[in-house]
Amino acid sequence: MSLRTLLVDNYDSYTFNLFQLLATVNGVPPTVIKNNEWSWRQLQATIRDQTFDNIVISPGPGTPSNPNDIGVCKSLLASDLGVPILGVCMGCQALGLAHGATISRAPQAVHGKVSAVVHNGHALFHGITSGSEFEVVRYHSLQVDADSLPGCLEPLAWTSGAHHALQSAAPTMGIEPAHSANASAADQDGPVLMALAHRSLPRYGVQFHPESIGTPLGYQLLQNFASLTQAHLGLYDGSTPLPGIPLPRQPKHPSSQQQYSTDGAQASTAEKAYPGPEPSCGGAKPAASSKPLDVLWIHLPGALASVGSSNDLFWSLYGQHEAHDTFWLDSASRDRGRFSYMGGRGGPMWRRFTYRLPPVPCTPTPQASRGGLQPGTLEEVDSNGTTAHHTTHFLTWLDGLLHTWHANKPQPSAKAMSNAHADATGSVMADGECSPEGSTARDDSLPRAALAANNEALQQGSQSRAPPGIQQDVGKLPFDFWGGLVGFLGYELKAECGGRQAHAAPTPDAMLFLADRLIALDHHTGDVYLLAMVDSSHPGAHQLGQAWLHEAHCGIQKLQHAAAMTQEAAAAASAAEAACHRRSTECAAPGHLPPASTAIPESVSDGMQRSNSNSSTLSHLSSSNTGMCMQRQPQHGSSLSMQTHSTQPTDDSMETASAASDAGSEGPAHVQHVSPDIKEPTGPVRCSPSAQHSQHAVIGSPDCAGVQAQKPMPAFRLKRPRQQYMRDVATCLDALAAGESYEVCLTTALARCPAPDARILYPVLRALNPAPYAAWLSFGAQGPQICCSSPERFLKAGQDGWLEARPIKGTAKRHADDPEADQAAAQALVSSEKDRAENLMIVDLMRNDLGRVCQVGSVHVPGLMELESYATVHQLVSTVRGLRRPDASIADCLRATFPGGSMTGAPKIRTMEIIDKLEGSARGVYSGSVGFIGFNNAFDLNIVIRTAVCNQGQISIGAGGAIVVQSGVEDEYTEMRLKARALLAAVGACDDPCHRMPAVVNEDAVYC
Repeated sequence: MSLRTLLVDNYDSYTFNLFQLLATVNGVPPTVIKNNEWSWRQLQATIRDQTFDNIVISPGPGTPSNPNDIGVCKSLLASDLGVPILGVCMGCQALGLAHGATISRAPQAVHGKVSAVVHNGHALFHGITSGSEFEVVRYHSLQVDADSLPGCLEPLAWTSGAHHALQSAAPTMGIEPAHSANASAADQDGPVLMALAHRSLPRYGVQFHPESIGTPLGYQLLQNFASLTQAHLGLYDGSTPLPGIPLPRQPKHPSSQQQYSTDGAQASTAEKAYPGPEPSCGGAKPAASSKPLDVLWIHLPGALASVGSSNDLFWSLYGQHEAHDTFWLDSASRDRGRFSYMGGRGGPMWRRFTYRLPPVPCTPTPQASRGGLQPGTLEEVDSNGTTAHHTTHFLTWLDGLLHTWHANKPQPSAKAMSNAHADATGSVMADGECSPEGSTARDDSLPRAALAANNEALQQGSQSRAPPGIQQDVGKLPFDFWGGLVGFLGYELKAECGGRQAHAAPTPDAMLFLADRLIALDHHTGDVYLLAMVDSSHPGAHQLGQAWLHEAHCGIQKLQHAAAMTQEAAAAASAAEAACHRRSTECAAPGHLPPASTAIPESVSDGMQRSNSNSSTLSHLSSSNTGMCMQRQPQHGSSLSMQTHSTQPTDDSMETASAASDAGSEGPAHVQHVSPDIKEPTGPVRCSPSAQHSQHAVIGSPDCAGVQAQKPMPAFRLKRPRQQYMRDVATCLDALAAGESYEVCLTTALARCPAPDARILYPVLRALNPAPYAAWLSFGAQGPQICCSSPERFLKAGQDGWLEARPIKGTAKRHADDPEADQAAAQALVSSEKDRAENLMIVDLMRNDLGRVCQVGSVHVPGLMELESYATVHQLVSTVRGLRRPDASIADCLRATFPGGSMTGAPKIRTMEIIDKLEGSARGVYSGSVGFIGFNNAFDLNIVIRTAVCNQGQISIGAGGAIVVQSGVEDEYTEMRLKARALLAAVGACDDPCHRMPAVVNEDAVYC
């Protein structure tokens, strides 16, 4: 029979893990209410009407002795309504307190650790072996004092032996976890009470978390509670109509017509029946009234290698005009990220959206109380520069926009339209030569100058081919982004996702392009795809899209030809140089180094040349830049400086950078080669702005020996100085001990003015710290510019409805010059009790968040605490997946999961309040997400870490770490600095390409 459960949520971040288990056990999902959502009178009436068969009280932050923490549960447990009740963690403590027991601090705070449990054979543990085979996950710092139990309460279970970190089922990358010296710590003062029951009432409590991924017998325990409920009910036939599943609650907007009432028992229950699992599909379907969009595309097999690199492709096509309004979702570490997407100002549908939350109220309040969050302001700029303003909530606007259009997916039929394309645009000449100036309809997503560049060189070479057939069958595309929204969501959008609006960010709270023209790169095959998304209801839209595809194809052909010419010239030069060396050693010019030198990676030197962006042709890539020490001069009369990829650096850090910066055939990045330790100088010597160097100038080479010193760049300053940060860590530890949180992700920011040129910084960063979820974003003349090298996926949704999160918790520094030390660092990370506990807590949190919008039984963890090694750090990464419910929109998914739990801690809502108080300022872009949201029900968003934000002349770098009970204040400060290290190294390389010195940080000065 199906059981109807009321699940009372104490504002915990694991409640929906219980929800998923209960839905599976009961055969129907429970109804969820917050502990202050119903009055005691409403709850009494509902229970007396026999609406529910049993009640489960969730875990939660705080203490059951605080009425604000426990809400209506206090009255519920003080009354005898005859309904079976199970309390979990704080629910167990509340049960003990209600019947006269004492709540005290546990001998040790245990968060994210595993303990063996012995029990007395009570029916709650039917079928569960007592002892070492019964392991449970614990998240608590308070306990029911076993010595204070009144006679009406029976102790059922206790911890046995030591607690330890959860172990993976299999080794990761061949490394077995090993207990460290302090890995297992026996509970002080004897066993800790883990379960109790009332002797005459159907009331039970467990201190551990049966819903955790690390409690394998939790399902059996909830089945036993269901059996106890059935025994209590007797002949109940289960014929009463059952409630449905609630989506994450929308904000209560004063102006909204859709209000969520709490006056009745059905307030948090969806009106429609809960959909059953549909293994083959998921996700919201297009609204019947939405307008179809067509996607036109061209496939260029193997074209990526022939243009030089993705770095060359982006800066050549989109690096003109200060690179304003451009994006590059860049899988710079291609062994972990297959596709990249790039674009600029596009066609008729193109927009730039800028959203700002309303002014911060004097008293920050949760969005669900006091009338809810007021609407913010959305600025909309179209491709003509026309501006409009809207008053709205971001997620409400997003939901509406995504329901306005949907990408059309016709029946499979490749439709070659080359002839129709030529008739419509007149841009394919009889001899097949590209002539972008001949187009009668065009858009601005590719700079005209970039497309027209080097025509003379092209005319001297072989004729360009006519473009391949334009296709419309998006079912043939191997990726999910066909056009849509690209940009960032700032951390402060938590105010629309259940958090408080506490601080105003210096940057907008969200900025997005509506990208209707883009280029996609497949790094596994080397293929390039050109895509134009068009509104099929708009006259002439197809012709405009076709014209752009032709222009983009012509631009790529020009790059291919120029790259081929450069390679031929370089090969000839290399042969001539070899012959010269054979004839006479006098040909070796002073400062000239052989190919095996420790050279600046090509992508770094490429990036350093981008600062002169006023050039109107592709040759600006090689133009003289007097502001940099490092240049690449034109080779042997060539008008381009596209250097061949033959130079192989010998330094480990440069080898990593070169391998990861699109050299050669775009093969996998050699992530096992890492940057050497970089020590921070007290006063670095800067290169003279007018210094000139060979294209093969090297870091620390004699070429820089005679360079005049210049005034050092200002040091970075911390938003909170070193001592304050460590005091904040100590405050977090106090909060953990008091039961206010399980884990607090504390961060700060390093900032300075002036900022380096972001167009120079990003190529340097992607070379020094390649990452699978890297990104470049530049929003108009006013900025900001975002240089992101994130290794972490926040949340991805495929068209098939599957959601995937990849939280990272656990970081260790790599050792480039000592393989044994590097292996030891990886082993220590995999075996770290602290890091594994951190990771487990966030995995359970992400399971909870996905459980709010996923089909029952679909949330699972295919990868738990797996080691991944990047250029500068080792990290522990987990993967959580679930099948999205058909009624869950993209906005619902964001409302349920944002911000990513790896940047907040758990329980999320209470922990974000702790963070707001300690950090004292907005995080802005940092800790938010960058990525795309498509009109085809797909999206892919990262976690904004390892990122520099350049805004209004300032550069800001966020960094931090998760504070858990095992944390040390000095260690946490060191970890924060480690996570900023790659960014500081990149900034230092921009400031001074002649030395491998990171930017300086003044640890005791505050940046205001």
